[in-house]
Amino acid sequence: MIRSRPFAAVLAALSTVLCVSFAIADFDVGIWTVRRPVGPSTNGGAVSFQLPADLYKTARADLADLRLIADDGTEVGFEIWTDPPTTKAVDVPAQMQKTKRGYEQRIAVLDTGETGTTHDRVTLKTLTKNFRTSVIVETSRDGGDFWEILRSGVWIWSIVEGGRTVEHLTVDYSPATHRYIRIVQPEEDELLGGIEATVQHVDRHEGRLETVFDGPARSRADEQNHETVVTQELGGPIPHMRVELVSSAARFHRWAIAEDSDDGQSWRFLAAEEIDRRAVSAMASGAAAGDLAIDFPEASGKWVRVRVRNQSEQPIEFTAIKLHALAREVRFNAEANKTYQLYYGCDSTSAKAFADRRVEGTPPAAAAAITVGREEPNPAYGVQPSFFDEVPPFLLFGGVGAVFFLIVIVIVIIKKRPKGPKPPRDPDLMKF
Repeated sequence: MIRSRPFAAVLAALSTVLCVSFAIADFDVGIWTVRRPVGPSTNGGAVSFQLPADLYKTARADLADLRLIADDGTEVGFEIWTDPPTTKAVDVPAQMQKTKRGYEQRIAVLDTGETGTTHDRVTLKTLTKNFRTSVIVETSRDGGDFWEILRSGVWIWSIVEGGRTVEHLTVDYSPATHRYIRIVQPEEDELLGGIEATVQHVDRHEGRLETVFDGPARSRADEQNHETVVTQELGGPIPHMRVELVSSAARFHRWAIAEDSDDGQSWRFLAAEEIDRRAVSAMASGAAAGDLAIDFPEASGKWVRVRVRNQSEQPIEFTAIKLHALAREVRFNAEANKTYQLYYGCDSTSAKAFADRRVEGTPPAAAAAITVGREEPNPAYGVQPSFFDEVPPFLLFGGVGAVFFLIVIVIVIIKKRPKGPKPPRDPDLMKF
């Protein structure tokens, strides 16, 4: 048994070498359709680059097919950082006061108790259903006759759209510190009932977004449904969390529904909001201002469309469409003067391989910017490499050497094996 231990150890080492060789041989860049050159980095160390917007047309929607390969063929680990917009709201104690109706409808007056407390958001609750109305938010030091406008012409709503209730009952405004807050409805609108209100101070983090699509869109008037339909084929599963329309029209507001699709036939609901072009305030008739964007949780689709409800008003023509998504920053440790290739465009890879690479927040340390080139076809796509092409030379020669060493050990063990006693000679056989 003692003499068998060297043999077992050599056999275990040989098995390890062969298993590692076959594991590395499983990685095949020939199944990725495209690639981009990355680098080189002059000094090496932590480097970063932003994923180009046109990459999303070819890559998988979940980006699970991204692979970073060094010029010696080894795979390099990396992380993808995103910095999403966030809000953290803190309630400001406020008491509802009695309201009265005059030339305007005061649907809520709130007393924060003291001047000096910062507030910049008010959220309403109402028993009224299926409505759209605009409101003005004002503030006052003493609740007397002088009120300062914080925000005007802001639309709030609660509407059933596509079998779901879509609500927007929050009004954000520039930070203020006056004690009293008043929400006013135009007299021509139906008065909201059963009003409750919450005052808050919001810590906002804008995050990092990028424009991933900006181009002309097909806009048509649907006279039967009294809608303007804006449709755009994106060419691939491009991520988006904000769609923004472009129009030269002025002084309008419309109800708009954003949707996306994988085939241009079946559409998914994303969000519904008011889009508008209005005066800066109700007290002045300045240049047209407003918001033609619709925000929603990030999604990905090959088509996007916006249905703008015109009702009895004249249709509006929209000339272009923009899509915005989270900016994605790739970070990895580079070696000085080494070039890398970013491979993607492969549907057979597992999304699990990418799950641990996604990181949200601000990166902990600065990283040097590294260049990323244009997309190019992968010259190795469709080529089936042999085992000897995939295995690194040091492992190949190491495996051969281990086999040779094993043979030598076996021969030595056999030669050193003690010989047994010779069998006794038979005297009868010696006669012949």
